[in-house]
Amino acid sequence: MNAFSSIIVSSLRDEYVSKPVRTRRGWISLPNLRPELGPPWLIAFNNPTDLDEERYVSQFYRDADPATSRSLHRSCNGVRLFGTRFQIPGVNVLSSDDKGADFFNKPVDFDVTCGLVLPKMSPTNGFVIGTSHAPQNHGRLSVLWDIVEPCGSILTGFFDETSETEKTFERLEDWLAFRAEQAQAWYEADVARMT
Repeated sequence: MNAFSSIIVSSLRDEYVSKPVRTRRGWISLPNLRPELGPPWLIAFNNPTDLDEERYVSQFYRDADPATSRSLHRSCNGVRLFGTRFQIPGVNVLSSDDKGADFFNKPVDFDVTCGLVLPKMSPTNGFVIGTSHAPQNHGRLSVLWDIVEPCGSILTGFFDETSETEKTFERLEDWLAFRAEQAQAWYEADVARMT
């Protein structure tokens, strides 16, 4: 388990991550018994790949600090916490031999999450390192974007709707711990509403 994976595990309740299923790509945890809450496994961590993906991934950096951006995708190749409540994109390496747990341990590709277009109200021309389908305005879901700035800090905001920043992080580790805890809280609120 690398440092990024350890941050996630230490930020979440033990019952969510105490029995991870190892896959060829990383690990998955928290089997989902209620399809309305998300995919069959609600937590997935993808280890960095052995491939040299710098050329592919760097096209999405824009003006973002390259060191911060590289540090992220060299620490993991995507993360999914509690379905779409928090996702870090990665490089989706397609493989015809994906079976069983491996099939559920694939990241959302950078070109899907980040694309070549930023959210319309983004206050910076940076690298999208995370997204969430987050409750806003009386429970309505909106996309919460996490974008690396040229200085290396991370801005979080509902940039499809406003240029206002919800929160700023100076360190990847602080951002990851906060977003893991936030995704857990949203998941638990959703579960409570359904019971």
